[in-house]
Amino acid sequence: MKTIAQIAREIGVSKQAIHNKIKKEPLKSNLRGMTKTIDNALQIDVDGESLIKSAFNENSVDASSIKINFTGSHQQNADLQR
Repeated sequence: MKTIAQIAREIGVSKQAIHNKIKKEPLKSNLRGMTKTIDNALQIDVDGESLIKSAFNENSVDASSIKINFTGSHQQNADLQR
């Protein structure tokens, strides 16, 4: 079992980001039975850890897949100024 802090470090997000994510559906319901509070720290089992990590992977954006055509924007602005 891992803590929120351990999972946060592994995936490179804040503890607060994980807390916010696990408070929302459907992750909240899916994590039922996969967590325990031990010494005031939320512990998440291996299956819960996988669910949390996949929830963050779904929201990630591959920067290499984003294409912005700045030239076209500048061209439009130049045309408007004429």
